[in-house]
Amino acid sequence: MKKLLILAVIAFLGFLYYSNPSFQDHKSEIGSDLVESNTISDELDDPFWKDLDYTNFFICSTTKSTTSKTMVSVGFMWKVKVVDNEWAIKAINP
Repeated sequence: MKKLLILAVIAFLGFLYYSNPSFQDHKSEIGSDLVESNTISDELDDPFWKDLDYTNFFICSTTKSTTSKTMVSVGFMWKVKVVDNEWAIKAINP
């Protein structure tokens, strides 16, 4: 019974690792959130994204702003939630 429980925990952790959103998923969610709120209408270029720092915590991931040190988005199980909606405005107009 112990071995089965350990195997189930390992399988569950493996699933969480597999379903962890990538940096590209964070960028696409932040970009779509900006387009929906009419903050930015054009395609965003690479210097805009250089302000973001991606961190992978094995079962969840986050992005934070390197200049203001605030969390921009959080990802868990294929879902990304934008926490700081005003980050893009601060990044464009410092």
